[in-house]
Amino acid sequence: MTALIAARNLSRDFAVGRTWIPGSGQTLRAVDAVDLEVRRGETLGLVGESGSGKSTLGRCMTRLLEVTDGQVLFDGQDVTALQGRALRPFRRRVQMIFQDPSSSLNPQRRVGDILTEPLAVHGIRAKADIPARLAELMDLVGLPEAAPAPVPARIFRRPAAAYRHRPGAGDGAGTDRRG
Repeated sequence: MTALIAARNLSRDFAVGRTWIPGSGQTLRAVDAVDLEVRRGETLGLVGESGSGKSTLGRCMTRLLEVTDGQVLFDGQDVTALQGRALRPFRRRVQMIFQDPSSSLNPQRRVGDILTEPLAVHGIRAKADIPARLAELMDLVGLPEAAPAPVPARIFRRPAAAYRHRPGAGDGAGTDRRG
């Protein structure tokens, strides 16, 4: 069985300590030659101390950051070299769920807006179908269907950690009940 997503010798460097003099400063290797595979149906959790490169690795694998060396393969396709519009189909199919999901929710926005924005941006649903899909997603992650749009994201900063994961957990498949 082939991997759904894989990293091959994946590395990411950052320039640190730069001054106005070209070639000055140092390079920090945040991710160093990582190899991993995740097959369909599997879940991967990255564990490590703060600053160990977990989020950087995730951002590289989802192509939110460019890689310095190596490859990211998604469903057998090398997505490392994709740029601009060519990245759109890949970005529709991948996401990261962070340990503290409340930091990924803008408290000034409503949950309904956060959940429906990708549907509109990626053209996944016709505008007329988005309200029904929002109600379906809210139900999928165990949030009240009666008032999906007015729920402010800031409420997820207060409840237990398991409840805060709900808005980010809706995968759009409609077959899995989480909560």
